[in-house]
Amino acid sequence: MGELENNPGKLLGVNNVTFSYCAGKPVIKGIDFGLSNGRIAAIVGPNGVGKSTILKIICGYLKPTSGEVLLNGNPIRSYDNQTRSGLVAAVPQNIYAPIPFSVEQVVKMGRLARLSRFSRLSEIDREIISRTMRKLNIASFAGRAVGELSGGERQRVMIATALAQEPDLLLLDEPTSHLDIGNSARVLRALINWQREKGSSILIVTHDVQMAARICERIILLKNGNVVGDGKPHDVLTSESLFQVYGHGVSSFISPLDGLPVILPDPTGGDGDYQEQIYDDSE
Repeated sequence: MGELENNPGKLLGVNNVTFSYCAGKPVIKGIDFGLSNGRIAAIVGPNGVGKSTILKIICGYLKPTSGEVLLNGNPIRSYDNQTRSGLVAAVPQNIYAPIPFSVEQVVKMGRLARLSRFSRLSEIDREIISRTMRKLNIASFAGRAVGELSGGERQRVMIATALAQEPDLLLLDEPTSHLDIGNSARVLRALINWQREKGSSILIVTHDVQMAARICERIILLKNGNVVGDGKPHDVLTSESLFQVYGHGVSSFISPLDGLPVILPDPTGGDGDYQEQIYDDSE
């Protein structure tokens, strides 16, 4: 079980989940982990190990071959769409928006998802929408059609839509993949501030182990559909474990600024050697 699996404040439970797209070829192999309320965690691992598939299972879009996903102690698929929308929001990696809704209209849809069918947006709802758009730096093009935006702009719009929904659990698939370094920092800061303010939980799927190490309290490391590491960043993201998962040399050292791991690809370390260093600035 994951380290938070038995926590009484557990929000999410992924219990012995297996999934196959083709019979006899499981992508996910008996994965177990839990996530408590008010936490930020990341699932990291190589291409094709089932990271995005796990998010789809958690959302209820895919039914596991075996095992179950629990949200607040109940099977995720037992919730109707309206109730689930108030509990979980997901932002996929690839965002295609052919319908010419404006940015503001799309963000409003996120807020409407948590309201009853015939409810109208209140002044509080409208303020939440406006504030979220400002935080994600998209208010300046609120009237533009989403389909006309760049990939990075669309990504920020969809993250704003999810934040406006104010879910208990926010699921993000590669949330900074289309963003430059400035907008990446802005988005990550907005996510951290939102999580602290609301006390919600965030689960991120990402290839960016460095980003995960900076903002997440917990890392779940995957290899071949199995959890091979689960814990704090400095315990999981070691040079040895990263070499075992990715099959190439990696340099990892602990930053003297905040005690978090700094991870760098090592093009000279692909022969099976790995090194782990403690940064020393005393010289």
